[in-house]
Order: sequence, then C-alpha cells, then structure tokens
Amino acid sequence: MAGSEPDPTRYGLTVNRTQAQRFKLHGTHRGIIRGPSRDAVLGLLETLPRGDGVLILQNLDHPGRYVQVLLQGDGLLRLEVRDDDPPRHLMTRTLSRDRVADAFEGWASEIHDPDHDRWRDVFHWEDISAELLDPPAGG
Repeated sequence: MAGSEPDPTRYGLTVNRTQAQRFKLHGTHRGIIRGPSRDAVLGLLETLPRGDGVLILQNLDHPGRYVQVLLQGDGLLRLEVRDDDPPRHLMTRTLSRDRVADAFEGWASEIHDPDHDRWRDVFHWEDISAELLDPPAGG
C-alpha cells in the first residue's frame, strides 16, 4: 500500500498509490489514516491496548467489507474479515503481528483483484456469520 513498495512476490499485490488512498485505517484512540502502509499497520499493532484495542481497515468503495483486529486480554490477536458478496464474517486468532499486517495488506489487494486471496490460506478461519449477520429471532 502507500508509503512503501509492496513485495510483488508475497501475494501478488496490485494496490497502487491511487487505489491505496481509497482505504482508511482507524481504531481505538486513533485518527484516520488514509492509504496506510504495512509499516503503519505494524506500528499501530504495537501500541494497541490489551482487551479493547481495535484496528479496522475499510475501503471507501466497498463499505460492507472490512478487515479488523482486536488485541484480546490474553495477548491473542483476533482477526476478522467481513465480506459482502456473499455476506459472511470470518474470524481467526494469531499471536503474530506480522501475519496480521500481511492479512491487512492481502485484503487490500484482494479488493482490487479477487484472485489475490492467497493471504487467507495461512489462517484457519471460523465462520461466525450466524452470530453477526442473521437477524435476531422474533423480529
């Protein structure tokens, strides 16, 4: 993404500087960063407060999709991806900030080219769509 040249061998990244500006990163006690670099994501991950620290990366052209991470109280990073076609919400956990930064970068690339989804393969995903996307029973 913007700020540093992507490694084209990692996930076949295709996000250029103009496309990167369509992304915004925000989270706990943070302002909005437009077109964040991988290094910016890593830096913010280092300063997330345990238990309630959240970072969210969104694309302005796809408001129903995002990737987010929560630093849990036990130190695990809960990584979540919200897709909109079809609607689904996936979750995984990791201890690796590097893997989370890779996921944010890979997700951004996938927005512009759906064939660039290999970054997802390094995680074991749990589909939590039923918990978050289904309307409540009785109304």
